[in-house]
Amino acid sequence: MAGRTFKMTIRVLRNTSLCMTFWLGSAIAQEAPVKLGSESTVPATNSDGVMTFELRLAARYYKQGNYVQAELTYRKIQARMENTLGPNDPRVATVLRFLAEVNVDLGNYKQAEDIERRVLSILENSPGKDHPEIAEVLSNLGRICFYQGRYTEAESLYRRSLSTKEKVAGEDDRETATILNNLAALYRSQSKLADAEPLYRRSLAITEKKLGPDDSQTATVLNNLAELYASQSRYLRAEPLYRRALLINEKVWGPEHPKLVPVLGNLAGLYRDLGYYEKAEPLYQRSLAILQNTVGWQHPSVANVLHNMAGLYARQDKLPEKEELLRRSLAIWETTLPRLHPNIAIAIHDLGSLYVIEHKYAKAQPLLERLLAIQEEVLGTSDPNLKPPLQALAEVYISQRNYTAAEPLYLRLLSIQEKAGGPRNAEYAANLTRYAFLLRRLKRKTEAADVSAQARAASSPSSTSLPTSAEGPVCSAYSLSYGGGGNTCPR
Repeated sequence: MAGRTFKMTIRVLRNTSLCMTFWLGSAIAQEAPVKLGSESTVPATNSDGVMTFELRLAARYYKQGNYVQAELTYRKIQARMENTLGPNDPRVATVLRFLAEVNVDLGNYKQAEDIERRVLSILENSPGKDHPEIAEVLSNLGRICFYQGRYTEAESLYRRSLSTKEKVAGEDDRETATILNNLAALYRSQSKLADAEPLYRRSLAITEKKLGPDDSQTATVLNNLAELYASQSRYLRAEPLYRRALLINEKVWGPEHPKLVPVLGNLAGLYRDLGYYEKAEPLYQRSLAILQNTVGWQHPSVANVLHNMAGLYARQDKLPEKEELLRRSLAIWETTLPRLHPNIAIAIHDLGSLYVIEHKYAKAQPLLERLLAIQEEVLGTSDPNLKPPLQALAEVYISQRNYTAAEPLYLRLLSIQEKAGGPRNAEYAANLTRYAFLLRRLKRKTEAADVSAQARAASSPSSTSLPTSAEGPVCSAYSLSYGGGGNTCPR
């Protein structure tokens, strides 16, 4: 029985992983920030050149990947300009946009959002609602919402931004290309590949024409298009695009800049999926070294790399290393991302799945309970997507002979199935069979016999054309989602 329950739990966790894939794509897509002007776009507020010097210093820190010092310097400039010009001067908004971008790179998404919303308010109350800069701020707000898992809000902001930008600047403006890239990255994260690819291609054509083939924004779109191909197993098309993007970024930013990390992670993921583990691990290690020396260990991007490295170790059956990386990535995401962020749910799922594989059911139980609670809060208590986590947790309870705790979960599962797909189908019959087994373990043999009869009726040829067995339904062998997150750029 233990072996059957273990296999059943693994099947269910795989299905849970499938239901969660809309949260975390197979690679990190980069959503590009709308390019800001240089420090020369912010007029100095005095005649001694101090402001210009500080702007150049902040820009130099940013170029070096020293985001902490860049953020501190921009805040000093902000305070001085507000004191001289007032808090609602459009020139202050320009510095605020630099400050927001630095906070995005630091993983301070809430602070970045607050700053961008203040910028939006300043601009909407000065030059008019169709001013070109407003479209750029809307795009950056959409990017920040994307990072926080607020996809519906992100799409609305992107579409509003695109409409505004096309109206004032035309369909082939370079900032239009940025918005197209970001909207495509959003669709990619939701597995809407057919919607994403033409947007990426249009963005790439505009970017290469307006900015040139060696611009950093061109590299961003190349990375994202390559990630799309990799997600479709079109590896021969993906690899040269990744390599071209990496070369561009190394030329623009230097070999140790955090802007290289998304492409490094994606190229490593491609090699991992192809089984070239000896090529993948050095790329992950290089990413971690870059991040450690620039943004520090407590950053969401560090968790991304650790989670993806866990996927590499999963392929090599290095269980202790895999567990350590999953625990570290979860801890970082818990301190840097909103409580209900999809990445946190993914990390909880993957760590719980690992403990099930290792038959450590006592460790898996609290994780799967937490996963179910998160999904209930996000989806509601009767959503059909709750079936896999309900069943996974019930099977973990059964593995520990906690039949009393498992029963209400199976009753909820059967109720959801009845409402969603009707009572007569193979999946429903299989769960009735497992519920009957549970009742027998609870010494309720009469009830078990009645439920078994219902299962036989539901699985009869007149009820369904899908096969069932005493062990449960026929399940697709989806792989566990270790290291499922790559780098479609925004993330």
